[in-house]
Amino acid sequence: MADAFVKAYLALPEETPSFQFWLLRVCKNLWYDYIRKKKPLLLEDLSRDTPCLETPETVYLAAERQQALWRAIYALPLPDRELVTLHYFSRLSLPQIASLTGKSHAAVRQRLHRLRQKLKTQLEEEGYGF
Repeated sequence: MADAFVKAYLALPEETPSFQFWLLRVCKNLWYDYIRKKKPLLLEDLSRDTPCLETPETVYLAAERQQALWRAIYALPLPDRELVTLHYFSRLSLPQIASLTGKSHAAVRQRLHRLRQKLKTQLEEEGYGF
């Protein structure tokens, strides 16, 4: 995290239309560098925020379903995984993602729609109904 701020400070342009998105872009590039250098994150390392359900069976099935979703997300190419992560986990809006990635709002919306369909189809083929 400190690397992002050091790099941002050293490369700070004199005038930037949106410092927030410029800094997010620096962080995104550092994240890409980190991903390239490190081995993939194991599913066992992810936190399991499954709600307490009534039976052990439903808890197990919910955890298995969540792992299947994570596997499908991590199987996506890095740019697609980035879109899913920014929208669903970082909760950025489509215009914010478009500005951050340099794509149009319509392109981001369409890509996310196609990714949802792709993930849904893949999970249904594996026997999970999402």
